[in-house]
Amino acid sequence: MELATLHPLRIYADVPQDIAAFVRDGDPATVTVTQYPGRRFKGTVTRHPRALAPDTRTMRVEVDLPNKDSALYPGMYATLVLNVSSTNDAARVPDDALIFRGGATYVPVVRNDRIHLA
Repeated sequence: MELATLHPLRIYADVPQDIAAFVRDGDPATVTVTQYPGRRFKGTVTRHPRALAPDTRTMRVEVDLPNKDSALYPGMYATLVLNVSSTNDAARVPDDALIFRGGATYVPVVRNDRIHLA
């Protein structure tokens, strides 16, 4: 993760593929740094490309923090926590269970003792 500009402080972070689909502009974010133990800096996701880097399978997101007291500087190491929402009732399917046909992706489902592609 990198820190740049001071007001607002813009943070760039690479989000793993399994979380990237749930990131939305406006999601709350919290940043902590070791220099200020116990202090939490609140910010908001301001941009995300809805695309993954092919070499790392991560998505670069931008978070803006007010940083009114200039406590944080560009180049500092920090920890970022994103509060993203997802539906708990969504089915989770392992990648190797997916079937790809004709440009579409299917999940095999068993109904009435037969496999159907959903």
